[in-house]
Amino acid sequence: MPRSIYDRLRQAVDRSRARRLRTTDPARAEMLYRAVLRRDPADADAHRELSDLACARGAADDALQHARQALRLRPGSADAHNSAGVALYALARLDEAVAHFRYALEAEAGHAPAHINLGNVLTDLGRVDEAVSHYERALAIDPGNATAQLTLAMALEEDGRHEEALETYRRAQALAPSDGVRIKVATMLPMYPRSAAEIDGLRARLDREIAALMKQPLLLRDPSREVGQTAFLLPYQGRNDRDLQMKLAALYEHACPALAWVAPHCRAPHADRRARIRVGFASKFFTAHSVGIWFNRLIALLARVPDLEVVLIDLGGTADAELRAACARCLTPPRDLERAREAIAAEALDILVYADIGMDPFSYFLAFSRLAPAQCAMLGHPVTSGIRSIDYFISSDLFEAEDAQEHYSEQLVRLDSLPLYIPRPLPPAARKSRRELGLPEDRRLYACPMMLHKFHPDFDAAMASILRRDPGGEILLFSDARYPRRHEGLRRRFSEAYPGLVPRLRFLPWASLEDLMNIVRECEVVIDTFHFSAGTTAFLVFAFGTPLVTLPGAYARGRPTYACYRKMGILDCVARDADHYVELAVRIATDPAMREDLRRRILAACGTLFSDPAAVTELAAFLRRAAGR
Repeated sequence: MPRSIYDRLRQAVDRSRARRLRTTDPARAEMLYRAVLRRDPADADAHRELSDLACARGAADDALQHARQALRLRPGSADAHNSAGVALYALARLDEAVAHFRYALEAEAGHAPAHINLGNVLTDLGRVDEAVSHYERALAIDPGNATAQLTLAMALEEDGRHEEALETYRRAQALAPSDGVRIKVATMLPMYPRSAAEIDGLRARLDREIAALMKQPLLLRDPSREVGQTAFLLPYQGRNDRDLQMKLAALYEHACPALAWVAPHCRAPHADRRARIRVGFASKFFTAHSVGIWFNRLIALLARVPDLEVVLIDLGGTADAELRAACARCLTPPRDLERAREAIAAEALDILVYADIGMDPFSYFLAFSRLAPAQCAMLGHPVTSGIRSIDYFISSDLFEAEDAQEHYSEQLVRLDSLPLYIPRPLPPAARKSRRELGLPEDRRLYACPMMLHKFHPDFDAAMASILRRDPGGEILLFSDARYPRRHEGLRRRFSEAYPGLVPRLRFLPWASLEDLMNIVRECEVVIDTFHFSAGTTAFLVFAFGTPLVTLPGAYARGRPTYACYRKMGILDCVARDADHYVELAVRIATDPAMREDLRRRILAACGTLFSDPAAVTELAAFLRRAAGR
């Protein structure tokens, strides 16, 4: 039946009102678009707009359905393909998202949002150069596009191009002033500071910037989106971060008081006590990431403890399937702080444990809220959060220095065991020779298979000393898997300080696990980074007996390798200072008998590091204490 003039007019009015309300009142806009679809289910524009609104509130599955309906009604629509790509990106279906953004650009080469969104996915896939080219095309189409400037700046920052990123953020801020970008620019840190003196200067500047911002009126609604970063690089500088972390947390509470939201069940004590303690574990990284390697199995075993009811809070929507199945319940909250807080609060948890705070902006800002009567951080990111609502930091006496409570805003919990559960790695299916691995056969090899942001200027000096003392030595480093040009900044810093030694600093492509195991076995010695030592890598190295030389840092993040050696009862590879570190590394590399003795002893003792049931027992006991049971 043909629609009346009144129906068509009403449809046009609702659509126009919804369009105006998309940013100021998205919930109302969504209601109006649904009203449009009730009158005309074949309205492709309404489906596409609903897709974007649903995705913005974290309902990516609903968003994808509306985008696909828009495509059925209007095949080849660039806008509808773009909306489908955004929904698929939110669902972590990156290859499908790329395909839809490319379809959008085939249909309309000048579609700036599709260029920006394609750049975002390519950045996540580690194809930063391609991503930058799409951001630049978006800016060529629309020079005043602040979003394109902002996303370009983020890609440059992730690629370690600090100065370029900072200037691009400033251009974005000039186009569309934002308190989030103001804070971002004020608190950004470079990945490769040139010296310890520069680090001290950066920290003093950060302190001043925070103090200045605290005196200004700021307004953020969702800092995880508007700022979109944490002080991730701060703990790699080798200093006590407690005061700066606390000041940063106070700044964010000043800019967004809603962060300190309190769940209803935390405002008053429980009227009745449940038979089981309801414990939530939250992270984006319950995957093959180091956080997942350390904690997935530990959480799964805690889920078997009779008086614990474990709720997995999968902040990335990509948690390991076995872990999800092991837990009593699995929640994937929307990637919107307000809605996520409400979803987690509805679980009425007794204890909420963040496996890591400070790596992912969303979990960092979520941790400001009181979502359980007791809240804890773990060693997934081994530095204090500085956040008032985090009560405990769960660590180990094996990691911590005697004065370690001074490093934490939380109450430090020192377990006797290592608070992790890692099964022993299996050897590679086939052993490869140096030639097969592309390694020199006439050099002594010192491997340092660490992420590049762990490299401190103090460690550059130690590497240079090793190369000077061992003219037949070569140090193996690894390019970043997602950002294959990040190593250029480190190479440049090393080259400026030690130009004659650069040829013996070899950067390998990021290795598969099997190749990495073979490389570790083929090297004379593995050398540990200063101030922020090996974590998961240490367990891999010890499983095959290769000596790993370490210099324990002042803070927990610089002591995991030392903790492993303490647990094994072998301290021969633990250095007293930087000079002793260099001496140990060169002695082990050049003395086959010493090296073989160490290998034999490490292989005999390393079993104590893997699949330790004491970690489960001790952590369960702490959770009972924290819950007052």
